[in-house]
Amino acid sequence: MTSIYKGLHASQCEAANAKTADFFTYLPRTLGGAIGTAFRTLVVWQKRYNERVQLSQMDSHILKDIGLTEGDRDQELRKPFWRC
Repeated sequence: MTSIYKGLHASQCEAANAKTADFFTYLPRTLGGAIGTAFRTLVVWQKRYNERVQLSQMDSHILKDIGLTEGDRDQELRKPFWRC
């Protein structure tokens, strides 16, 4: 046994090793999930930004065709990219 486990009963050492192994097995999945979530969030934010840029360039007759008023457009354009 290593000095870390000095004085621990054998079953306690096994339990500590199992918890450590579980943690290091779980950690990459958690980080991978967090990175994936962050990436998806950035993609959504970029899409919203691009859609709002397109919306800002639409004429009033196009807005009318899609059922929006200029007030609706202005309200949407005032929102920050992270808000839907």
